Amino acid sequence: MTKKFNFKYIKELSAPGSWRRGYDYYKKGQLIEAKVEGTTIKASTKGSFQDKYDVKLDFSGDKLKAQCTCPLNEEWCKHAICVALEGVEKNLIEPPAQKNREPENPLGNYKFILNAPENAKFLGIQVVSRDKKDIVKNIEQVLRVVLEAQKQGNGTFELNAPQKKELALLQNIFKYEMVKKNIIWHNIPSNKIDIIMPLLAQVEEVIDNDTKKQLIFETEPWKLSLKVNVSLVGNVLLSLHWERPEP
Repeated sequence: MTKKFNFKYIKELSAPGSWRRGYDYYKKGQLIEAKVEGTTIKASTKGSFQDKYDVKLDFSGDKLKAQCTCPLNEEWCKHAICVALEGVEKNLIEPPAQKNREPENPLGNYKFILNAPENAKFLGIQVVSRDKKDIVKNIEQVLRVVLEAQKQGNGTFELNAPQKKELALLQNIFKYEMVKKNIIWHNIPSNKIDIIMPLLAQVEEVIDNDTKKQLIFETEPWKLSLKVNVSLVGNVLLSLHWERPEP
């Protein structure tokens, strides 16, 4: 199984001391610039003995390899770690095996495409039938078919686990969508998104409409931290920061 490209993955590649220094470099914003070329990140960071060092990160199969122009004879130096963590933070790169990945032997009937326009007051969801490759425009009709099958089955009709999760999601989409019939996008108002997202996280396949990549849902919450700085003359500065958890 392909490893997920995240903080934990980078930490496992690094020596403890280099990880601490690289993480500190990342937190202090020592990255100068970065660009993506295919599955490669080419970047530069601030240096200790010269203005900058050049870093190259590249996937070779399932493994991420690093090169840096700094004098340290270590693949995962603090500069490479800093660039890799920025890559995780900004989704700059991911293993080729994880791009456009489809679930193996899916047991559900649908895949869901997610559209989240910036500053919009709704979340758009498109439902696509796996078998027919058709967009489901009328969720009520799907729910009625399942209900009728359950009635005619006299207790013998049974959905598998992924199908049950899809059904729960479809029921809630239909319940909260702004328009009920003959639509390509089922728009959920922003005040109901917190109900829909946990259900989306349980189905087999959710695709981002912009990137066309499968979304992976994280369960670990971000932390909000308060920092207090007091100057020599007694001035107090309070600042709030969101901290991304290490996977």
